[in-house]
Amino acid sequence: MQIKSKIPWLVACVACAAYMFFVPYVPHIPKAPKIPAISTALPTTDALLISSSSHISPQIISYLPLVPSSSGKKKSVQLVASMIENHMESRPQKGLKDAIIVFELIVEGDISRFLAIFRADRLPKIIEPIRSLRPHFVSVVAPFRPLMLHAGGSAIAYEALGRNPQIQNHDAIRYDGETYERDPKKDAPHNLMITRKAIESVIEKKNLLDFDLPVFPTTYDFVSPKDYEVAKKINLSFGSPNHNVTYTYSPLRGSSYVRSIKGADKQARPKNVLVLETHIEGFGEPNTIPWTKTFGNGKLLLFSKGKVWRGTWEREKGQVFRFYDDSGNVLPLESGQIWITMVPDLGRASWE
Repeated sequence: MQIKSKIPWLVACVACAAYMFFVPYVPHIPKAPKIPAISTALPTTDALLISSSSHISPQIISYLPLVPSSSGKKKSVQLVASMIENHMESRPQKGLKDAIIVFELIVEGDISRFLAIFRADRLPKIIEPIRSLRPHFVSVVAPFRPLMLHAGGSAIAYEALGRNPQIQNHDAIRYDGETYERDPKKDAPHNLMITRKAIESVIEKKNLLDFDLPVFPTTYDFVSPKDYEVAKKINLSFGSPNHNVTYTYSPLRGSSYVRSIKGADKQARPKNVLVLETHIEGFGEPNTIPWTKTFGNGKLLLFSKGKVWRGTWEREKGQVFRFYDDSGNVLPLESGQIWITMVPDLGRASWE
């Protein structure tokens, strides 16, 4: 009985002796390095765009639309452009909210038309309604080298397409009933549409060229002036209650502007609203198709993040637009949709 009671103590002594004898010869296993905590908070700044990307993964930044990689490498994508009608009977349109850029030009009377540009890898489910092409739209879209969706066009527009082979043309005059369809819920000619699947089938047969993002030269170290003007609501007059536009700033919706027009309360949500002043030949003249000058230079207004900047725009034929403030600095553009409207004078825009 005395021997059994001492067995646990003997086992403990042997274990301690073994530990002291063998441990010095066991290889050392290094401790795992400490991983610094990653802050998810963005730096507080008045800059319209992130002035320093060191707090955020470069992969995340490079995935954002219109923003290049912080490593200096440009992101190249294929683009698809489409003419979209803005007649009252065409509203509400489909696909506008997915465009990375929308150019709005006057095509007749007080009615505008849209040239919407999409990333080929982020197409909307449907684009509708598609209408005809005008020569000034060809001039604007040429540097983007896209697949161009439209339904016919003026003779001058077709001539312009012929001078720009980098634009891959896909005309509904030829493909209506094939890749293009008709929306049975709308009356012709305001019902021509095309689906994402159909566009992708066209792209597979085309040799589209890539385009380097961002779409426009911009800056990432621009700090807002302390005396900026507030622009929470923007009114843009086209001379008719049927076509006048209102933009309402929505900070809780990604700092975007909700674009509203009669028949389409939420037509789009651009992050950047640009109003460019230019010459429009034939504007306001009866029985005349206006022609908008899309090259040269002029004054502009940029609305972004509830603020407004005055500046100038420049564009050479065959090149993209460039935007500057009154001091000649490149203007910042928020990552997100850019909506550009060209008008005969900036007095058509008011804000509060």
